[in-house]
Amino acid sequence: MLKSAAKIDQALCSSTLLNVKLHPSSLTTKEDLKKLGILIHTYADMGGKWVQFNVVGNEQLLDAQKFPDNYHDLIVRVAGYSAYFVDLSKGVQDDIIRRMEVSI
Repeated sequence: MLKSAAKIDQALCSSTLLNVKLHPSSLTTKEDLKKLGILIHTYADMGGKWVQFNVVGNEQLLDAQKFPDNYHDLIVRVAGYSAYFVDLSKGVQDDIIRRMEVSI
């Protein structure tokens, strides 16, 4: 995916970003974080500019719906902007939860 995105002339995309979703289980060790850092550097070396990683699972999002006081700092990507999850309407929260569903 990053190789394909890097083929696009990044000057034409200066106000957009590549949104990458990762399940929290993919970043549990220092080695995982090191690999993510290498991935980011490699993307930049290929000419990639703006990339945003969302690292959140449905379990956390569902818990944030039930207990919003525990998640004031949870930021999610909505549709071209980032927002605090607990400040979004339930309908938007539900849409984000559906988009974050992954099979591992």
